[in-house]
Amino acid sequence: MNAPTDLAGPVPDRSLRRKRMIGAAALLSTCLLLTVGCTSSSKGKGSNSPASTAPVTTQPASTASNSTPADTSPATSSAPASSSDDIAGDWTGTFANSTTGQTGTFAVTFSRQGETITGHITINGGGSGTINGTLSGNKITFGTITGSTTTFDGSFSGNSMSGTYKAGADNGTWMATR
Repeated sequence: MNAPTDLAGPVPDRSLRRKRMIGAAALLSTCLLLTVGCTSSSKGKGSNSPASTAPVTTQPASTASNSTPADTSPATSSAPASSSDDIAGDWTGTFANSTTGQTGTFAVTFSRQGETITGHITINGGGSGTINGTLSGNKITFGTITGSTTTFDGSFSGNSMSGTYKAGADNGTWMATR
């Protein structure tokens, strides 16, 4: 009987696979939330200002029955974003984990209402989950259902975004386009 595998190769135990999936989901969510953060912090049309921050909870499908996502309350904002500066819609991307060598692709759909971001992310060959977030200042902070935090820095411009991420002991890069 063959040992179970994922994008990085053999999986020694279920816990490691779950951590990898959570890290990948957090990375993908981060990419999309970064886009919203940059849009919300723009003062003028076409601004390329740094990303804003938001606490976000990502819940991969493989762990959905084990815990519940953290609640986020919507912030109020009436400033509409132009279509090229709005995160709403479908995004596809890639990630590369510098720690494990794992690479992969993802798809995410976001909705935005004021400073509240919601959506769904699917990691090809991995899990999927709901994304909830808010923007605050110029940092986006990710919290996962296992209690570990994923943080990232990146940039967003029109129809693309990219950056770096850190999830527990793992770190890497990501990029997404629409």
